[in-house]
Amino acid sequence: MFFRFCAALTLIVLIAAAGVAIQKRTLDLRRVRTLQQYRLQQLEERYVKLTFRSQELGAPERLMEGLRLAEVERTVQRGKSRVPPPPRR
Repeated sequence: MFFRFCAALTLIVLIAAAGVAIQKRTLDLRRVRTLQQYRLQQLEERYVKLTFRSQELGAPERLMEGLRLAEVERTVQRGKSRVPPPPRR
């Protein structure tokens, strides 16, 4: 009788310990997933900022090309060709 009681008590303790271990592992996995989602958001924000920055840095070249083209058109309309056309890429 005592043996059965000890065996049942041990089985209950083992099941409870297994439940705690599973719950701990689940919480660890959730923490890792949350951290990965946070890092992904940070990387996406950084990508957007860097893309915007690269567009900003590329803008002066496009503006200067547009100004050169406008100047060439104005000189052609006047009949003068003193400004050479911009180099083609």
